[in-house]
Parts: sequence; C-alpha cells; structure tokens
Amino acid sequence: MLRQLDIGEPALQFVSEGLKSSHVDQAKEHVEAIKGLQAEYDRIQSRIQDVDKLDAKVDPGMFERLSADWRKQQDRCLREIERR
Repeated sequence: MLRQLDIGEPALQFVSEGLKSSHVDQAKEHVEAIKGLQAEYDRIQSRIQDVDKLDAKVDPGMFERLSADWRKQQDRCLREIERR
C-alpha cells in the first residue's frame, strides 16, 4: 500500500531538510547542556576547595556537611552528563 503512495520530490526534500535541521538543533542543545553541567560541576569543585582553604575558620563538622551536599550535587551533574 505504501509503495503506491507518491509523495513527490518537493515534499521529500522538505521533510529531509526538516529532519536535518532538527538534528542540528538537538546536537547544539546537547553540547550546551553538557557545557552547562560541566561548568556547574567546576563551580562546586571550586567552592569546596575555597572553603577547605579557610581551614581553621570553618568548623570541621560544618565543612563535612557542606562538602557532602556539594559532592551530591556534583554526582548529579555527572549522572546527567552520562545520561546525555
């Protein structure tokens, strides 16, 4: 039944161009999402290092709680990067 269907070259060209454009858009979105997640991961890492440098000024228990929370955020970033 489908073999009898004649779509025509202009329609095929239109669909082909639409699919290519959609793919390009998806690829750009993917790259931007990965960049954003990597930037967030790096910001968190910098925050951990900055607080660690304060050494005696930050209560060790507080540092452990904060860094544990930040590590969870980093893990979320990594999982999202892997998912993409």
